[in-house]
Amino acid sequence: MYNVNGLFLGVASLALLLVVLLGGLILGAPNYSVAIILLASLASFMLSIWKEGLGSQKEIPRDIQRIKQKLFGLLVYFLLFVLLVKFLSIVSVPHEKFFLGYLPYIFSIFLFFVLYFIYCDKFEALKDDEWSAFRYFFADGGKAGLFPVLRGIVLKALFLPLMFLWLDVSIWKFMDGGISRLLSPETFIVEFIKIGTIFDLYIGFLGYLLVSRLNGSGMHVDDGWRSWIFCLACYPPFYNIVQLLLKPSDDVYWGDFFTSGSAQFYIWGGMLGALWVIYWWSTLSFGLRFSNLSYRGLVDQGPYKYVKHPAYLSKVCYWWLLTVPFVSPLGSWGVIQNVICLSGISWIYFMRAREEERFLSRFPEYRSYQKRIQREGLRARINKLQVL
Repeated sequence: MYNVNGLFLGVASLALLLVVLLGGLILGAPNYSVAIILLASLASFMLSIWKEGLGSQKEIPRDIQRIKQKLFGLLVYFLLFVLLVKFLSIVSVPHEKFFLGYLPYIFSIFLFFVLYFIYCDKFEALKDDEWSAFRYFFADGGKAGLFPVLRGIVLKALFLPLMFLWLDVSIWKFMDGGISRLLSPETFIVEFIKIGTIFDLYIGFLGYLLVSRLNGSGMHVDDGWRSWIFCLACYPPFYNIVQLLLKPSDDVYWGDFFTSGSAQFYIWGGMLGALWVIYWWSTLSFGLRFSNLSYRGLVDQGPYKYVKHPAYLSKVCYWWLLTVPFVSPLGSWGVIQNVICLSGISWIYFMRAREEERFLSRFPEYRSYQKRIQREGLRARINKLQVL
């Protein structure tokens, strides 16, 4: 069953990453964050193959010509990916840093794919996968199978560099702190948040990197333009425009209103921490199948058992508690500006969730999930309590 395996693979992948991270800290190793990412990613992929992918695959004789055609498709895929990242680097600082400093590491994965194609060509289910789309296009102009692949390339070019760069920076900051900061009561919370951020980005990075039918994670990419607009509005470089349009009146946060060490301070901080944990839990529930703007199998475990969009809901609630928009040193007009700005960002996430449901409703298992949430979800349970 995917849901159980997905959560198992997510937890197991984080355990692999944590072992590598803590091993480096304990041994006092220098910060080889890129090596850590690639090593843990490869181990996670092999684990996912063992857990999900090979049990029921029917084998067929290998075909050298078919392997060559798929390698040609891979080459076209990589070239288009590089061109898109280069184009995005013109307007996006993260993509520029990725293109200049990290792209060689991605090219090294090309050698892994050569072995991957040779190995998985023996499985009948993978005989005509997405890598064959370019062969059909050049042979007979079959565009129907090509457009979904092109959307997948654009999706990876947009999000893979962001996840990789943010993950690299987060690991570097964590490793630079040393094991003493993790063991110190004064700095444990800060380091805990760093680890949580690393785990969240790592699951996202694996989701974009390890898309393969071999581990049962084929991708259906959303073709709705509104879905893309509302999703991209939440990430750079497009989020930079949103920040300019929805800029709050001040930079005051919750910690400025409560005395450190007071009961109110710990209660408010505890609510923020709980919301952040729910957000991490939501990401973890995807296992190795996390991806924006796509469907890679039903996720109905963890917080998704109670609400349809726990990640968006927890993130938006976190921002409202973090920024405390109803209080401003600039008075009433400052409060009005803060509320309007945060309401605008919340509306973007509401529309993002709405468009996401529109796309996912194409799949019968998701429609069944929607009905189940209406009957058994968090709102339904609250309504039952009110009746009692």
